Amino acid sequence: MAARFVRAPNKPVLIAAGIALLLLAAFRARMMATSQLPMPLVVGSFTRDAIFGAALLFAALRKSQFAGAAAIIVATFLTLGVVAPIAFDSVAFESVHQTRWMAIDLAIATIVIAPSLFPWSGSANKPVLFWIGLTIGATALLLLTAAVLARL
Repeated sequence: MAARFVRAPNKPVLIAAGIALLLLAAFRARMMATSQLPMPLVVGSFTRDAIFGAALLFAALRKSQFAGAAAIIVATFLTLGVVAPIAFDSVAFESVHQTRWMAIDLAIATIVIAPSLFPWSGSANKPVLFWIGLTIGATALLLLTAAVLARL
């Protein structure tokens, strides 16, 4: 049975997180434009932050019923963006390389998701955990499909 309602963080938290992500996207775009990195790395690094920031602002300002789900999905993707490189580096290269960008992404994800999870309540947090699991499952399925197709 699908979850019906995810309690959204309050409006100022979503607006602050959205603005922080948009500012982070602008800073990364300016920083990457001056570097000599390949174009896919340049576009991918700040596009994600811009899309997530715009989604949070849109959900907060429109008082959407899906603001809670949007916040949880954005926080999940930000957390996966931090955890995936750490897991890959520790498995493939036996070293972990953290950056300050990872810390900033994790801080924004924590600020967005914390009001939805605390104070802890099994019935209130079930929808949040459902959306986190659904997002992780869909992302894993997408990545596994891409890996299988790349091997063909």
